[in-house]
Amino acid sequence: SLFYECQNLQTVNIGEGVTSIGGYVFYGCPNLQSVSMADGVTHLGGYSFYGCGNLESVTLSDNIEGIGDYTFYQCVNLANINVPSALTYVGAHAMQDCKHITSFLLPDGVTDIGEFAFDMTGSYQIGYGNGHLREFRLSESLVNIGQNALSQCHYIDSLHIGPNVTCLPKRVFDEITSLR
Repeated sequence: SLFYECQNLQTVNIGEGVTSIGGYVFYGCPNLQSVSMADGVTHLGGYSFYGCGNLESVTLSDNIEGIGDYTFYQCVNLANINVPSALTYVGAHAMQDCKHITSFLLPDGVTDIGEFAFDMTGSYQIGYGNGHLREFRLSESLVNIGQNALSQCHYIDSLHIGPNVTCLPKRVFDEITSLR
């Protein structure tokens, strides 16, 4: 892929004319810190930012319809990311281990959340900062939620499950210890 494991890449600005970011494009870029993209982007491929451990800030196109499998997996320093209003699905492991995210409010059009999608998101240890994921909203349109989708998100204190969800798979909310 184009920038696969690129050591020197620090900032990415994706301009007009780009509609899709393919899988593995920025996989494993250890020094990537920020990404912004124009509203022409509608697709984020799987593994596109996988393992970018120093990625801190992402400004997604508001027209992105899906966050592919493993897209931001192990982006452990990701703290700031907007949630696109056009979003309809979050793939398996897409946001797993993004320990510094404090808020992720799914728009009403989201119907699917993959397994382990937010596992350990916003859950870094006390004493290492103040970035616990507390605010998480499930979409009213949500139909499918994968197993362990929100497991180990210890600090989420409230959840509303909409009327379209008919099945809660095993361990979907495992170790969420702050629910009231």
